[in-house]
Amino acid sequence: MRSRLAVAFVVLGILLIGCFAGVRAVELRDLVRGLEAQHVAEQADQVAAAVVLVEQSGGTLDAPALRRLLPPATRGEVDPGAEATVTASATGYDARGGTGQLAGRGSSGSVRVTLWRSDAAVDEAWRSTLGPVAALAISLVVLAGLLGWGLATLLARPFRRLAVAAGDLARGRFDLDLPDSRVPEVRAVSDALERSSARLRQRMVRDQAFLSDSSHRLRTPVTGMRLELEELQLRDGLDADVRGTVDRSVRALDRLEQLLTGFFSLASAGRRETDVTRVTRTAAAAGLESHWRQRLGRRTTLRVLTEGDPDALLAPGPLEMVLDPVLADLRRASPSRVELVLGGAGDQVSVRVRAEGADTGLEGRERATRPGMVAVRERAELLGGRCAGDAVDGGLRLWLGPL
Repeated sequence: MRSRLAVAFVVLGILLIGCFAGVRAVELRDLVRGLEAQHVAEQADQVAAAVVLVEQSGGTLDAPALRRLLPPATRGEVDPGAEATVTASATGYDARGGTGQLAGRGSSGSVRVTLWRSDAAVDEAWRSTLGPVAALAISLVVLAGLLGWGLATLLARPFRRLAVAAGDLARGRFDLDLPDSRVPEVRAVSDALERSSARLRQRMVRDQAFLSDSSHRLRTPVTGMRLELEELQLRDGLDADVRGTVDRSVRALDRLEQLLTGFFSLASAGRRETDVTRVTRTAAAAGLESHWRQRLGRRTTLRVLTEGDPDALLAPGPLEMVLDPVLADLRRASPSRVELVLGGAGDQVSVRVRAEGADTGLEGRERATRPGMVAVRERAELLGGRCAGDAVDGGLRLWLGPL
């Protein structure tokens, strides 16, 4: 988008500068012709005075003598009064000049002189003035290109941020970095993305609350029944039929618990089965390494490892969303070494982050209430996970559900 806007500015600049240069060239041509006409008239007066001097010195005025008196690229006609008219052409005069030639008339005493300058000489004088105009036009085109590139960058910047935010939303993130712009189109798209992000967050909160509440409501009575049946199994003197019935009931409860576990696992995974980008665990680790290395800088040695199945699929957006506050804390602490391990079993995801040589700055309870740790805890719980520890001091452990 930025390149297309810059090209549009350059094309518009070329059109405007071309129109300006064309008008200026016509004005210069008229100006040059006017100055040349005035100059030819002055030269006619000079030739008339020279002819008078020749006559006064007793010389004869003929065509060769007149040719020596004429300026270059001109044609002259002398009317001495009592004698015949003398006509001659100087060197460089173009006889094909036609009616567009410049004419100038001068006199001295009884001598009348008419000079003509060819169009070729006038055009040459005019073209000599176009060099500065062309240089100015080229400079304005270059300036228009630079200004166009700068303006295109400013205009395209909010749209590029919108594209990044839309990509983050498609990858499963809802903590969008939206531009603050006065452009109506940018504000409309930002509002739409913000509403979509809020709906995604509300849905995840609602689904997580429903799963937690349903799991508690269903598992509690099942657990109570199991405890009652296991206590009954421990009693002595039970009839064989009763004991068999109890044993079958315990096995039925086992199957019911397995069914509930599978149901909640499926529901937990299904609530994230949206059209989000999924990559392998290795690719997710490579993306985290690139992003973290860029943000931490060269003073911090970063090591990113993977555990478990490297081809297990996960959505990198939610993982990055949870780890961004951790990265912000690490940047403030300026550690000398950071190690991140991405692992997990099955569709579960686990992350370990440990920093060395960090400036902890806070102690005890203050670390637990630090904004970064609060954000990590909230986002992990939103994804059905939990966290323990502190990446800056002692190491952080994250356990997340299916991503």
